[in-house]
Amino acid sequence: PTDFWKEFFYFRFEGVTGREISLKDESNTTVSDANILANIILDFIFEHHIPFKEGYEILPANQEYYFYKCITKRVCCICGKT
Repeated sequence: PTDFWKEFFYFRFEGVTGREISLKDESNTTVSDANILANIILDFIFEHHIPFKEGYEILPANQEYYFYKCITKRVCCICGKT
């Protein structure tokens, strides 16, 4: 199942950017590309009302986008309740 989701999000990334992505050490993926991928995953989480695990921390580079999604979806950024 994890390979399915990996390919799913990689395919979404390619649809958004027109480029392929790889997170392997030897890839030429930029930090900006990785942040775009993380934002795509955050979008999916909010679209499908998937609760965050307790103790999960948003990476600093994605905090602003997370807060933006919380505001637009009317979700508490602390507890996740609507």
